[in-house]
Amino acid sequence: MELEAITRPQTPADVLRRLCIILTLKSSYARAIGQNSAFDWARLEFNVDKRCATADGHALTGWEFRLYSAKLGVARGDEPKIIEEEYQCSCAFFRGCEELKFIWYDDSKQLETWVQFINIDQMTKSNTQA
Repeated sequence: MELEAITRPQTPADVLRRLCIILTLKSSYARAIGQNSAFDWARLEFNVDKRCATADGHALTGWEFRLYSAKLGVARGDEPKIIEEEYQCSCAFFRGCEELKFIWYDDSKQLETWVQFINIDQMTKSNTQA
């Protein structure tokens, strides 16, 4: 199920993006159920195109996955230069409903309703005022 969904796209960039989406979904679910990094991710299968997911062959009914991309400035190189990099992110929530939901945030206005990004200056400022 996953391999077909990952490799179906034509371009290497699309394959990488789909792989990152599936890996972040698996990671967010494992963290949500309290598992550590030794969790066997092969127990999970996600098919975002068909909007389905399973754990140990059982449907993940009642779960909500929120997916978004974060563009962050990262220092790279010997003489650190700030480069913008894009990261795929996912959060898993157990809602207890009778369905599985994938919610995609494509623009920053939607995302800001529940995620807030802060920079190092904001973190430092709040620590010195405390």
